[in-house]
Amino acid sequence: MDVDDTISDNCALALLVRYHVRMLFIVGGLGFIGTHAAREFADHGEQVAVSTHRTIRDTKVSEELFQGRVTVVSLDMTDGAAVAATFDRLGVDSVCNLLAPPPGAWEVGEEYRANMIGLLNILEAAQKRGVRRLTQASSAAVYAQLPPGAHDEDAPLPMNGRNSTEAFKKAEEVLAGHFADRTGLDMAIVRFSGIYGPLYHSLVNFPSRVAHAAVKGRPLPLERDGQPLVYAGDGGDMCCVKDAVLGLRLIHNAPKLQHRVYNVASGVPTTNADVAAAAHAAQPSFSLQLPSGSRGGSGGVGYSSIARIQSDLGYAPHHTIGSGMAEYMSWLASHEE
Repeated sequence: MDVDDTISDNCALALLVRYHVRMLFIVGGLGFIGTHAAREFADHGEQVAVSTHRTIRDTKVSEELFQGRVTVVSLDMTDGAAVAATFDRLGVDSVCNLLAPPPGAWEVGEEYRANMIGLLNILEAAQKRGVRRLTQASSAAVYAQLPPGAHDEDAPLPMNGRNSTEAFKKAEEVLAGHFADRTGLDMAIVRFSGIYGPLYHSLVNFPSRVAHAAVKGRPLPLERDGQPLVYAGDGGDMCCVKDAVLGLRLIHNAPKLQHRVYNVASGVPTTNADVAAAAHAAQPSFSLQLPSGSRGGSGGVGYSSIARIQSDLGYAPHHTIGSGMAEYMSWLASHEE
């Protein structure tokens, strides 16, 4: 971006603020879900700005997805003064907080500061601005210690967190909810399930590793020291990212919500065998043989109930694991991630 571009962007932002055009600010908007969310909202006529701190996207990919409709702001969310100033400069009307440092990628203190201090700065800036809604991203990882089957939003959750995502998301739900209760801030919490699709670069979840193995020829380790790493019967709720951001938009833009917490998911159990079969259907030359059974032999898959968001907001996923993997693999055939 050159000086003329910066001047043009600043003038456009000044006009937006002057004429009270609604401005959505997506924190972590160059992350995996954030990038797709920015496009989803922009496609539906929203004025969108996104923050980025460490994430860098290929310029060509950003141009392809955003088509000049999204303002990108470099911002360290742990800098409270900078966060407040940015909200004012942009004229922020609503916020989606998708900030989520990759688990284990940052030093533990940095991770705490980004999640906890970043959350507080967002909450305070949102309250000061009087935003119409703040939507906080959470995760189905909060259900990790529950038995297999459908998990709904009212399920009692253990207090501890066995990994970074589970721990931080439980804490954020409680702390952000308490802040909203005390201040009157309109806040929603979205528990995303296992999301897969284009631009998912960490390759943590199984669908992403399978898609890259099938299309890019990347190795897909299935054993370690002679022991299986992946079993056919294990799995979870696998949701295409396009469905995830559809659910996010429905929740964020609903005039009035009946509940604070909503699952956004596929709503069906998906096994690793289902993922492998979907990849084979999309690319018949690719075949994956997984050991039968499940880790620990318990059997059964946990997944997120979507009855609440279906009833309240009419949400319906558009993708099965088959169609979702086919779209994902088609993207990978012409893109790096």
